[in-house]
Amino acid sequence: MENKHDFLKNIYVNVEHPASFSGCTKLYKESRKIRKDITLDDVKKFLQSQDSHTLHGLVPQKFLKKPVLVSGPGILVSSDLIDMGRSLKPSLNRNTRYIIVFIDCFSRKLKIYPLTNKRGDTIAEKLNDFLSHSQYRYSLLWVDEGGEYYSKATKNVCAKYNIKMYSVHNRRFKASLAERVIRTLKQKLYKIMTHLNTEKYIDLLPAIVTAYNNSAHRGLLGDTPNNVHQLKNRDEIDLLAKRMVDQKLSNYGKSINRDSFKYEVSQRDIVQVGTYVRLLLNSAEGIFSKSYRPIFTREIFIVDRVNTSGKPVTYYLRDLLDETIKGVVYRSELSPVEKPTTFHIEKILKTRLCKDSNQKLHLVKWSGYPDKFNTWIKKSDLEKV
Repeated sequence: MENKHDFLKNIYVNVEHPASFSGCTKLYKESRKIRKDITLDDVKKFLQSQDSHTLHGLVPQKFLKKPVLVSGPGILVSSDLIDMGRSLKPSLNRNTRYIIVFIDCFSRKLKIYPLTNKRGDTIAEKLNDFLSHSQYRYSLLWVDEGGEYYSKATKNVCAKYNIKMYSVHNRRFKASLAERVIRTLKQKLYKIMTHLNTEKYIDLLPAIVTAYNNSAHRGLLGDTPNNVHQLKNRDEIDLLAKRMVDQKLSNYGKSINRDSFKYEVSQRDIVQVGTYVRLLLNSAEGIFSKSYRPIFTREIFIVDRVNTSGKPVTYYLRDLLDETIKGVVYRSELSPVEKPTTFHIEKILKTRLCKDSNQKLHLVKWSGYPDKFNTWIKKSDLEKV
């Protein structure tokens, strides 16, 4: 009797078979019709060895992430840049190339400034203006990892106002509140420009921000940023904060109890330390959103640490050179794989002859891996696929 791996492979790669290139459940059911000794774990292990399975999948459109928990207005502000590009004729818009956004992460109160450049001193100037005119003394500034924010000038402004600047190290979820409001602003702005048949937008910005701050927000339970930003009563703020979290959780299902909502995962469902995994591509929600093409990285990582104390569970990774990957990822962003034994080569960069062994060596770039992985290998180690 052939081994289980070969048996499953004969089904999986047979295009005429009903379970060819299928998912775990279908392959399991079809294989059990022939061999009763096939287990679900056998099928999972086999599929984890197949690139055609581990590189593809359905893009996780909605999964629970660590929420932004803020106890009231005036504590945490998030900032990001809108790149308006050269196509919108900066000359028509007072040479504006960028717009910097500041949004209160509790009240959603918005403030923006047009910029002619994104140098560190320019960012620092607008941050100083925002903080100096704010009715609150913010303690936290949440930004993207762009170098323009981490300039010496910006750090000096943060020190002046005793505000701590930080970034969320997740490749796909960054300064999410700022990014979300940027999408809203750009959608409205481009609609208005289409309606007016103009590329001049600079004079439209104040009215758009005013409308945003006076509009009812679902995340604020139907209230407006302007109203919530002015709340002073501690009991009112605490009640709203709790209801906002409940509202956020209700987006993921019927349960709105954070302590019981889909957190009671078994140890079996947690990806264990040492597991080899692929990581969901940054572009997965863009051109790959229909998942017809690969949505996971060809590069393989290793689960280095698992944080089960937080809710939801988060993972820390390292690469195959044992270098730690900055930031955290969620289970839905991982595709477990078998330990790789072969790797695809993108191209041969150089060839030389080893004088000691008289063997031909190739410097190769591995498909899907950064240049730091480039390696000299023996010609005899190459395999045709």
